[in-house]
Amino acid sequence: MEEAKPSTEQKSEDAARGQIDRRAVPAIVLAGDGQDAKSVCGESKIFLEVGDRPLVVQAILALQEVPLVSEVWVVGNAARLQASLGKAEVQERLTKPLHLLPQGKNLYENAWGTYRQALAGVENSPRDPLPEEMDRRFFYLSGDLPFCFPEELSDFLTQALAIDVDYVFGLVEEHSLVDFLPQEVGEPGIIPAYYNAREGRYRQSNLQMAKPARIGCRRVIGDLYHFRYQRNFLNMLNIAWELARMPRGAFGLVWLFLKVHLAAYFHRRGSSKISNWIRKFITMEQCANAMGLGIQASLRYVVTELGGCAIDIDTEHDYLAVRARHDEWMDAQQKRIAKIKELSE
Repeated sequence: MEEAKPSTEQKSEDAARGQIDRRAVPAIVLAGDGQDAKSVCGESKIFLEVGDRPLVVQAILALQEVPLVSEVWVVGNAARLQASLGKAEVQERLTKPLHLLPQGKNLYENAWGTYRQALAGVENSPRDPLPEEMDRRFFYLSGDLPFCFPEELSDFLTQALAIDVDYVFGLVEEHSLVDFLPQEVGEPGIIPAYYNAREGRYRQSNLQMAKPARIGCRRVIGDLYHFRYQRNFLNMLNIAWELARMPRGAFGLVWLFLKVHLAAYFHRRGSSKISNWIRKFITMEQCANAMGLGIQASLRYVVTELGGCAIDIDTEHDYLAVRARHDEWMDAQQKRIAKIKELSE
């Protein structure tokens, strides 16, 4: 295990400014490139450079500016991570304790293994939670988010900490992502896939908060993540099979899953009337309850207004679009931040 430490002077300045909130939680950046990861342009996507920095470094630096984050744990290729973080201009911005862990075989090993190490501390062997630690919360996020702003991370954490459940996941509404669409035919852009529900259309924001010890079926999350690219028909069948195997509420889970995908299918095909009719029978509360049933934990969602964390890099098309329009989209996000602040005052 490698560890990057801020200087004593930086720690003192951080404490003096009161940047660490008493409610702060550890953040775990999932930056693995093992069997569940997808390479893009022949490179591990978290090490792709956008704006002159690897994506994972951008996420780590954004977390430095979030008062509700107490420390940062990063799990992945520890040697490459150390090299990426070794530059002086990056080191001088590291104001929170930063720990680098070698990756496991898959998402489950990375998420659960890092949690166990964080409980033990850097100088001890990983261990399971003690009875008094069952309700400890951890903030999980992906390491491939080119538009990961501290403001959105803070918004998510503020809302998530106000909800006393075992698992909170972030969503973004459709209107928050219009800037990323191609504005003209042939222009680079990203067309997101959405969850279609009665309340609206939503995309997952790659932000999650959990009490890991309270999740009864932790491995289910890893299994579902393995088949996460839902425009692939075979992956859809695999997800349906995994849901059908769950011990409780299997039929209801599969039926809800099919309705969600039918609404998404017709929406992508331009059949808005059919999609809108189907989504009348889907509510976000139903989805949250079903997901909670599947992982055997209480589960809710929160919606962040900014939206940039819903944009990740999964394909070469996404990466090329982000590189081509990076400055434009960064500017659009900054303007949205200013507008949100103005409306909240």
